[in-house]
Amino acid sequence: MTKPSRPCGVQPPYRGTRTLLVVALLTGLGATGCVSTLLDPGSGADPSTISSPTASATKPSAPTAPLTTAAPSVSVGPVTEPSLPEESPASNKLRTTETVISGRSGTVSWRVRVPKFSGAPAATEVNSRVRAAVNGMIAQTKREGRGDDGHKRRLDGEGTVVTNDGRTAQVTITYGDYLAGTAHPTNYVTTTVVDVARRKPIVLEQVFTHPTAAYKKLEPAIVRAAGEQASGIDRSGLAPKKANWANWQTNKTGIVFVFGDYQLGTHGLREYAVPWSTVEPLLTGYAKRVLAPR
Repeated sequence: MTKPSRPCGVQPPYRGTRTLLVVALLTGLGATGCVSTLLDPGSGADPSTISSPTASATKPSAPTAPLTTAAPSVSVGPVTEPSLPEESPASNKLRTTETVISGRSGTVSWRVRVPKFSGAPAATEVNSRVRAAVNGMIAQTKREGRGDDGHKRRLDGEGTVVTNDGRTAQVTITYGDYLAGTAHPTNYVTTTVVDVARRKPIVLEQVFTHPTAAYKKLEPAIVRAAGEQASGIDRSGLAPKKANWANWQTNKTGIVFVFGDYQLGTHGLREYAVPWSTVEPLLTGYAKRVLAPR
């Protein structure tokens, strides 16, 4: 008899073979040519500095061992906005190639394709955040593998540059955790957003003037964006907690939120875009300058 996968994650996990486009580097979230190895999986940045992997399993059909780490957020008052240099010139736009992070430990193997940035001082920060995100997922997969009774487990991942406009660099990485003998993988997502001029990550507390109130206002916007899928949404996955909204990216149309396996009640990653017309009244002045369309 094969042993079922036991996924873990910050949010209610979901499983699915679908791979999303997006990865943006984001610290504390809970950040839109393959040639060389980007990291030593045995070392690297502290995974706690990035957005926690999204996935959690609370449905009977998806047995899991919940992972970690983000605690529910509390109401946050007006934030102190970071000082911003003069508007970033177009020359701050980073160059990108691709690299593959791969390795093996016992019965666990991994292969994750991610973007690699160059061309401006901020590139080092972006690469570090991406590396930390992947390291966190590899560490989680290795922990899962300890209880697999010899069954092989494989982590595959794909990173996508969502935004690279000279103001921010944003990357989404989606992962599939495959355990031999199970019907389908468990999928996860990490996102990263980095302010190129400041060379620092952007977190949700810097995006929304009142984060908890913003999450409450975003819930009906997500339901509207879901359209025909809205009837199948478990709204507990949209509760005003930071962990539920930790994976996000911005583009010309608005903010895209990515929700984990079973987080909204069904299997598979889900992503929904909230238009700028809805989002902008909720933003800090800093977020309007670095995230909203010019």
